[in-house]
Order: sequence, then structure tokens, then C-alpha cells
Amino acid sequence: MYTKIKPVNKNALTSSEMTILKSFALGLGCDTIQSLLEIDAETYQSYCQQIFQKLDTCNAYTAVHKAFQTGLLHPKEYLSENIKSFALEFSVLKHHRFQSCTEGDNKQSLWELYDLLLEFQSRIETQFRSTLT
Repeated sequence: MYTKIKPVNKNALTSSEMTILKSFALGLGCDTIQSLLEIDAETYQSYCQQIFQKLDTCNAYTAVHKAFQTGLLHPKEYLSENIKSFALEFSVLKHHRFQSCTEGDNKQSLWELYDLLLEFQSRIETQFRSTLT
């Protein structure tokens, strides 16, 4: 059975609710979230209920899933820290190539950037093949 996902108004959630939703997506637990936001359990529960109601879900897992499906959250923000670290390391190592491709011919620069992105994708797939599938 297929169901159509209702779009979510991106302005429907308050900034506190978005912070909690993002915290869910990062895998943080309720005690950690409460501590980071310096809120009590009652306030936390109230925010959670508002999130679930606005997203028409019943728990944190389905709220995060729906937020990704509807574009409320963007997957690139929640990549594994290992992949983020690898991307930063790759950037540092290839920085000189990118600098040289921003000077001069725009078409040449575009192809140089394209080549860098292909090389990055290839290395990510090689390095993290088991975690990406």
C-alpha cells in the first residue's frame, strides 16, 4: 500500500522545535537534548508533542523520517562524522587544485571542479562502501 506524504510547511515548526527535531536526527537522547537546551522534562515533552502533531507522526523516529522525506531536514547535514572528516581532509589535500581552477577560463574551471567532485565521489565510495550500502 502506498500513501502520499502530506507536505510540511517549513515555517510550521518553531526554532526550538526545529532544534529538537535536528537533535533527534543526530541521534541525541531526551536527557541530552534537555540538558543542551536547558529545559525541564515537561517543556521537552510539550515541544515533542507539538512536533509530532505538526508532522502528523507519533514518535521521534517517524518525525525525523518524515522531515527528511518532505525536505524539512536535509540529509547532507546528518552524514557520518567519518565522512565529514574525510571530506575535510580531501578538501585540504586538493585545495591547491581548486584555487588554480578559479583563476582564468570559466569553462576550464568548471571542468576542473567537475573532475575534483568525481574524484571525491570515487574516493568516498571506495573508503565507505560498506557504510553507504
